[in-house]
Amino acid sequence: MKPIILEMQAFGPYRERMQIDFRDLGQTQLFLITGPTGAGKTTIFDAIVYALYGKTSGSSRQEAELKSDLASDHELSYVYLSFELGGKTYSVKRIPQQKGPSPKTQRPINLKANVTFDRGDRVFQKTQEANQALEELLGLSVDQFRQIVMLPQGEFKQLLEAPSREKEVIFRKIFTTYQLKNFQDDLLAKKQTLEKEMGQDYQALKEDQAAILDLLDEASQEALREAANQEDFASFGDQVAEALEDQRASVKAAEKKIGDGQAESQALNQHLERLKEADRLAQVQADLDQKSSVYHKAKADWDFYQKTRPLAKNQADLEQLAEVISQERKRLGEVEAEASRYQAAKEAAQSSLEASQDSYAQVDDWEEELAQMRLEEHDLKSWLKKRENIQALDQSIQASQKKLLALQENQARLEQKIDLAKEKAQQIQAHWLNPDDLLKERYQLENKQAAYATYRHLMASKQEQADQFSQLELAYQAAQETWRQTQSALEAGRLREQADYLGKLAADLVPGQACPLCGSLDHPVPYEGTSDQEGPVPDIASLETEERQAYQDLTQLGSQLGYAQKEFQQLINQLEDQAKEGGFSSDLSEEDRRLKDQADQLLAKEKAQAQRQRDYDQVQEDLVTYQAKQVAVKQEEGQLRERLDNQESQYKDLKEDMQALAAQLNYQEMDALLAAEKELEQKIQKVKEAYQKAQASFQAASDQVVRLKAQKDGLEESLGRQDQRYQEGWSHFQASLADFDLTAEDLSTYHRADKDWSAVEKFWRNYEQDRYALDQQIAKNRQALATREETLDLDQTQARLKEVSDQVQKEQKFRDSRLTQLARLDQLDQAFSARLARYQAQSQHYGELVLLAEVANGTRSGSQRISFERYILAYYFDQIIQQANRRFKQMTSGRYQFLRDHTDKGGIAAKGLDLAVMDYYSGSSRSVQSLSGGESFKASLSLALALSDVIQNHAGGIEISTLFIDEGFGSLDEESLHQAMDTLIELQEASGRLIAIISHVEELKQELPVQLAVTASPAGSRCAFRGLTG
Repeated sequence: MKPIILEMQAFGPYRERMQIDFRDLGQTQLFLITGPTGAGKTTIFDAIVYALYGKTSGSSRQEAELKSDLASDHELSYVYLSFELGGKTYSVKRIPQQKGPSPKTQRPINLKANVTFDRGDRVFQKTQEANQALEELLGLSVDQFRQIVMLPQGEFKQLLEAPSREKEVIFRKIFTTYQLKNFQDDLLAKKQTLEKEMGQDYQALKEDQAAILDLLDEASQEALREAANQEDFASFGDQVAEALEDQRASVKAAEKKIGDGQAESQALNQHLERLKEADRLAQVQADLDQKSSVYHKAKADWDFYQKTRPLAKNQADLEQLAEVISQERKRLGEVEAEASRYQAAKEAAQSSLEASQDSYAQVDDWEEELAQMRLEEHDLKSWLKKRENIQALDQSIQASQKKLLALQENQARLEQKIDLAKEKAQQIQAHWLNPDDLLKERYQLENKQAAYATYRHLMASKQEQADQFSQLELAYQAAQETWRQTQSALEAGRLREQADYLGKLAADLVPGQACPLCGSLDHPVPYEGTSDQEGPVPDIASLETEERQAYQDLTQLGSQLGYAQKEFQQLINQLEDQAKEGGFSSDLSEEDRRLKDQADQLLAKEKAQAQRQRDYDQVQEDLVTYQAKQVAVKQEEGQLRERLDNQESQYKDLKEDMQALAAQLNYQEMDALLAAEKELEQKIQKVKEAYQKAQASFQAASDQVVRLKAQKDGLEESLGRQDQRYQEGWSHFQASLADFDLTAEDLSTYHRADKDWSAVEKFWRNYEQDRYALDQQIAKNRQALATREETLDLDQTQARLKEVSDQVQKEQKFRDSRLTQLARLDQLDQAFSARLARYQAQSQHYGELVLLAEVANGTRSGSQRISFERYILAYYFDQIIQQANRRFKQMTSGRYQFLRDHTDKGGIAAKGLDLAVMDYYSGSSRSVQSLSGGESFKASLSLALALSDVIQNHAGGIEISTLFIDEGFGSLDEESLHQAMDTLIELQEASGRLIAIISHVEELKQELPVQLAVTASPAGSRCAFRGLTG
C-alpha cells in the first residue's frame, strides 16, 4: 500500500481542508515530517490509519477525539485517502462520529460514523462490509499494520522489552495464532470441567450410599457399611441389588396375605347383607298383608267402572248434542236480525248513488280544461325563465363594463410602475462595485490575516523559546560547575590514592631488597608523602562514574543548548521574514487595530454590495412581475370585450322571444295559474270520491244481504238434522239404563269427573306386582343363605368381619411401607449405578486429558514449560531475530546481536519468547533492558523492520510499500544517527518503500532536505512539502 492523496478537514488540529499529494515527492521516497509539538504531525498518520481501518495510529487516541476542536458544528470532519496497491488505485472516505451539518438542512445534528470505499469493481458504504473488504485487500489487520507500517510514538520499545507473556499477546494478533490459544484454553477448560464433574459425582456417590443405608434395616446396613467405608463402590452396588431382592420377596408374601384376607372379607360381607335382606323382606311381607282388604275393594270397584264406561260416554254425547242444538237456535235468531239491518242499508245506498250521477257526468269536461291549464303552465315557465335570464344578462353586461374600466386603469398604473423600476435599476447600477475587486481584496485580507496569525504565534513562540533557552543556559552552567567539581574530586582522589600507595610502598622498603618501582637495592631518599592522612581512601571507580555521568549530562545539555539556539535563531529569522513579507511591526496592538479596521472596511463594502445586489434582484423581480401582470391585464381586457359583445347579442334575442310568447298566454303570473289548477283538481276529486263512495256502499250492502240469506238457510237445515239425531240417541240410552238397573243421576254420580280411577288402577296393580316380587326375593334369599356351610347369625358375622379387616389393614400397611422403601431404593440404586459408570469412565479419561492439557499449555512438570502456541510463535520470533540482527549489527558497528533467551528462570512464568543481546565488547549476553536510550531505539527499529519483513513472507508476499516512523531519533548520538539513517536509506533503495519520519532532531533536517512542514496557528494547522526539486 502506497498513499497517493490524503485529504483532511476539521480533523485534529487541521480545521480547513488540507490535501497532501504524495505524488509531488517524485523519486524522493524518504522524507521528514517536521513542525512544533502539537502542530499535527502524528495526526497525518492518524488520518491514514483511520481512513483504512477506522482507528488511529496509536493506542492513546480515540475516535471521539478526532474532530478538530477548532471546527464548529457547521463544519464536517472527514478523511479521504487514495492509494496504490498491486498497480491499481483505490479510494476510501470516512466521516467520524460527530456533531456536524445535516446533508439536507445544514443544521447541526448528531452524525453517525460512515465510510465509502471504492474498490473499482464495487463501492462499499456499510461500515462492516467496507472494513472487511479493506482488510482483505491490504492483507493486514490494524494491529499488524501498526506494527509493520506505522511505528507510533511511545510504542517503539514495547516489542523489545516485553516479557514472553506480553510478546505472546502481540505476536498472537500479528500471526493470528488464536486457534492454538483457543485449543490450549479449551483443553484447560475441559480438564477443569471434568475435575469439577468428577468431584460432584464422587460427592453424589457418597450421598447416594448414605441415603441407601438410611432406608435399610439394621441387618442390611451392617452388611453394606463395610463396603461403603472402604469406598468400594462396585461391591456396594452388588450388595444393594441383593438387598433389593430380599425386599421384593417380603412384599410378595404380604400381598398374598392381603389377597386371602380380602377374599374372606368379601364372603362375610355378602353373608351379612343376606341376613339383613331377610329381615327387611319379612317386614315388607307384614306390610302387604295389612293392605289386602283395601286391595280387594279397589279391584271390585275398578271392574264395575270398566263395564259402565260406554253408557257414561253415551250420556255425555247426548248432553253435548243438546248444547249444540241450543247454540244453533240462538245463532239463527242473530242472523235474521242482521239480515234486516243490511236490507235497510242497501236501500239507503241506492238512493245516494242515484243522486251523485248528475255531477259525475261533468268530470270529463273538467279534466280536459285542466289539461289545457297544464300546457299553459309549461309555456309560462319558459317565459318566466327567459325573463330571469334577461335580467341576469343585463346585470352581467353592467358588471363587465365596470370591470373593463377597472382593467384600463390598472394598465395605466402598471406602466407607471415599470418606468419607476427601470429608473431604480439604473440608479443601483451607477453605484455598483466590481465583484472581482472585492474578491481580490478579501483574498488579500485573509492571506494577511493568516500571515499575521502565524506572526503572532511566532512572537509568542519567541518568548517561550527565549525562556526555555535561558533555563537551558542556567542548567548548562550548573552542569559545568558540577562537572568541574566531579573532575576536581576525581583528581584529588587519584592523588590521594597515589600518595597512599607510595607511602605504603615506602613504609614497606627493606634495605638490601629491591624497590618494587625502580628495582634499586639502596633507598637513600624514601617517599615522604601523606600516606598517613586521616580518613578512608576515596572510591576512585565511583568518582570516575560520577565524572562520566556529569560529563554526559553536560554534553547532552550542550547539545540541547545548541539545538535550542539553532531553533531560536531559525525562529528569529522566520519572524523577521514574516514581518518583512507582511509589513508587520512589533507593536501587536497597533497591528490588531489596523487589521481590524481593514476587515471592518471590507466587511462594510461587502455588506453594501450585498444590499445593492439584493435591491437590484428585487427590482428585477418586481419588473418581471409588473410586465407579466401587464400582459395578463391586456389578455383579460380582450377576453372581456369579446364576452361583452356576446352578452349584448344574447340580450336582444331573448327580448324578441319574450314578446312573441307573451301574446299566447292567458296568465302572466305562475301563482294565479297554479291556484286555478288546484281549485279545478279539488272539484274533480270531490265529485269522483262522492260517486265512488255511494257505489261502494250499495255493493257492500248487497253482498251482505246475499251472504246472510245463505247462512240462514244452512242453519235451518242443520237444526232439523240435529233434532232427529238427539231423539234417536235418547231412546237407546234409556234402554241401557234399564239393563244395569240405574238411573241417569246414579250413572253421573259414579262417573263424576273428580274421581281418579287411574290412581285406583295403579294401586291394585302395584300391590299385585309387589306381592309377586316379594315372593321371588324371599325364595332367592333363603336359597343364598343355605349355601354357606358355617351357620352364623348377624352379630357373629359382624364380629368375624372386623377381625379379618384388621388383619388385612395391617398387612397393607406393611406392604405399602415396603413398596415405598423399595421404590426409593430402586431409584437410588439406578442413580448410583449410572453415576458410578460415568465416574469410572471419567477417571480413565481424566489422566489422558491432564497430560494433554499440561503439555499443550507448557505447565508440565519436568518439561521446558513452552505452550504449543508459544512454540510456533518462537519459530516466527527466530526468523524476526535473524532478520533484525542484520540491521542491528550494522547500526551498532557489530557490537550487539539479538539472542532468544532459553534460560529456565524457574517458577510458572511464561517462557520461550524472552529476548537478550550479545555484547561482543564484553563477550557476554545481557538483558535488553540494560541498553541505553539510543541503543534501545536502534534495537526497536531493527525489530520493527524485521517484523515487517517476516510478516510479508508469512502473509504470502503482502505488498508493504510504506513505512512511517514517529519520533525516537532524539536519543541517538551523531554516529548512531548516521548508522540508523544509512539503514533506512538502504532499506528504501532496496525496497522502493515510501518512508516518512517524524522528528525534532536538527541533524535529520540536514540529512533529509525534503520535508513535510507542519505549521500551527490559532486558525488551525497547515502542512506543505518543501525542499522539492523540479
